[in-house]
Amino acid sequence: MAIGDPFAVYMGTAEVNRQPSSGVSEQVSAINRDAGTDAMNIYDGTTSYDLIAAGANPGDVQGAAASMRITPWNMAIIINNTVYIRKRGTTDKIYAAGVIIDA
Repeated sequence: MAIGDPFAVYMGTAEVNRQPSSGVSEQVSAINRDAGTDAMNIYDGTTSYDLIAAGANPGDVQGAAASMRITPWNMAIIINNTVYIRKRGTTDKIYAAGVIIDA
């Protein structure tokens, strides 16, 4: 893939990483899911930080208890081979999309 190429992936029902190859950077501009069980993290192989908490559901309307009350798209999260996104847990499918910005 080359700079400017889009990517769109479903991260399935296993614990899985979206980790670009060495020397490649991606800008993640959308993360979404239709359930609220598995967390979505920024991860470096040791430390993780929740992007979407395990109980939050971006598909819920604003008034629902599990609603994130934010939109999980129109973001700019830069990932590479050392800091990337991880879907934890084994229940939800999570969608992530963006563009390659460095190759």
